[in-house]
Amino acid sequence: MYSKRKSIYLIFTIICLLPVLTVCSEIAPLSQPEDDRQISSLYYIDIFHGSDTNSGAKESPWQTIQKAADVMPAGSMAIVLSGNYPERVAIDRPNLTFQAEGEVAMEGFAVLADNIRISGFTITTLRDNYGTGVGVYVSDAGYCVIENNHFLFNTWGGLRLMGSTSDPDSSHDCIVRNNIFVRNGLYAAEIMGQNHLIENNDVSYTIQHHPCSSSTADWLDADAFRFHGSGHVFRRNHIHDMPYGPEGV
Repeated sequence: MYSKRKSIYLIFTIICLLPVLTVCSEIAPLSQPEDDRQISSLYYIDIFHGSDTNSGAKESPWQTIQKAADVMPAGSMAIVLSGNYPERVAIDRPNLTFQAEGEVAMEGFAVLADNIRISGFTITTLRDNYGTGVGVYVSDAGYCVIENNHFLFNTWGGLRLMGSTSDPDSSHDCIVRNNIFVRNGLYAAEIMGQNHLIENNDVSYTIQHHPCSSSTADWLDADAFRFHGSGHVFRRNHIHDMPYGPEGV
């Protein structure tokens, strides 16, 4: 009974908040984050025909996305060719772009540097860990762009932009747009930090108890967006098909 009442309360709260979020997006300040970076060089990644001992040129591609994250100079773009890449990529060097070309599946990103752009990936991580079980985890970084990705069935959430009361700038001024979030555990995206723009995303079927999670904590929920911090703008996001009961667990 408690769980049912809690779920009904959460649904009621979201419904009540939607008009408020719509109004706030209409009167939001114009100083929203923009993505105007310039690409200075291109590198290529091919899981089938590449090698990390190659040069990364189109005719001599690397095999892993992590190789590109480790060695590309600032201002570069990695073109990731179609395939299933069994890796979770840590990015700790700034001003890099990762662009999927075709159907590219992988296990997610940890973004630990400024000016990172991630676009076009299908992201699924089934790890039972609060940090690595999130599709894209952004911490101590700003001005990221996360767009046109599919977040599917991630154990501990699709996307998290970190921040706290003691360190509200842990993530800031990021753009999250045109992504599709389906069947992620706990939430599609948790927005913390400061001054993020969240727009044109599609969210559905969040899971309260993900089958790959061993946690049975009573605070587990199935949310669309969780938002904390300050200065965020939410607009034109589509939240739908969030059932309660057997279909929603």
